[in-house]
Amino acid sequence: ENHDRWSKRQDEVLDSIERHKRANVNYLETGIGLLDYAFNAYEEYQLQKDKQQRRKVINIVLSNSKLSGSNLVPNYREPFAMFAKGVKTGNIRALMESNHWSRFV
Repeated sequence: ENHDRWSKRQDEVLDSIERHKRANVNYLETGIGLLDYAFNAYEEYQLQKDKQQRRKVINIVLSNSKLSGSNLVPNYREPFAMFAKGVKTGNIRALMESNHWSRFV
């Protein structure tokens, strides 16, 4: 009985390890895709001639932007907010190396 119980538990642990391995690969691929998209979002927007497609790009990058007089004040979604802050301060490398960034890659 103990052997069966331990054997079953071993199978459960091995299955859990396999699920984590698959999740880590998907997480990494998603992070790489997100970085690629973040660095190419402007070009992607410019390439879209269809207004619906342009709107999709905007919705991915921005959330609840506001008008201040005649100026648009963007409210970036994460992690695009980090990129915008890095570009604004000229220190994108420090942001990418921060603990905050590690949530996304």
